Amino acid sequence: GTYTSLSGREIHIPAYMMAAYVAGVASSLPIGSAVTNKYLSLVSLDQSFSGDELDQLDENGVIAIEDVVNRNTSGGFRIVEDVTTYNSTNEPVKNLISLQELTDFLFDDLRIYLEENFIGTPVHQVTGSLISSFVEAFLQKRVKSGLLADYNHSSIQATISGNQAYVSFECAPARELRQIVVEGVYTNFTSSTSSATGNGVNPDTTSVAGILDQNTQTTHYIGD
Repeated sequence: GTYTSLSGREIHIPAYMMAAYVAGVASSLPIGSAVTNKYLSLVSLDQSFSGDELDQLDENGVIAIEDVVNRNTSGGFRIVEDVTTYNSTNEPVKNLISLQELTDFLFDDLRIYLEENFIGTPVHQVTGSLISSFVEAFLQKRVKSGLLADYNHSSIQATISGNQAYVSFECAPARELRQIVVEGVYTNFTSSTSSATGNGVNPDTTSVAGILDQNTQTTHYIGD
């Protein structure tokens, strides 16, 4: 691709430098934020891909950049998807850079939090309920910070067996919105004849029906 330097010169950069550019964008975002739909300051791309080609690249874990065209006018250049090379629908966490990062930070922070509060404590001074309350407090903070969208209070479980504690819970990560489905329904426009009477100033007026065709429905997909 090509970009304009601070001095005003157009400079061509190879693919590996473009990859570094995308990595720089990713590192500038908050934890768990996706590079999807993020625009890049480019002048041109070395190669433009069709929609089918972009889908194929996405399915194979390749982050692509597309030239956005709106009504025959260039709308800039943006990153298409936040994918990884793991490429397995059975592991959604590993398929998205943002969700993998979010998972790493969430569980690493939880590990540190539980270690600091419980590791080394005699087991008779610790209960499953106590650990569960600490886990819930941790999840509440992550919801407030925006890392999580929500969590299931009733799913938090903590049991102690011997010198080990087992913790489980369900939560909803603050994932990226990847697709918008827009559905519109056309309806018939109708109007009726009306007559003006009384002072003779306004003559009779007649209006006719508008759309007479049968109702139609259209669906548009934005994103994937």
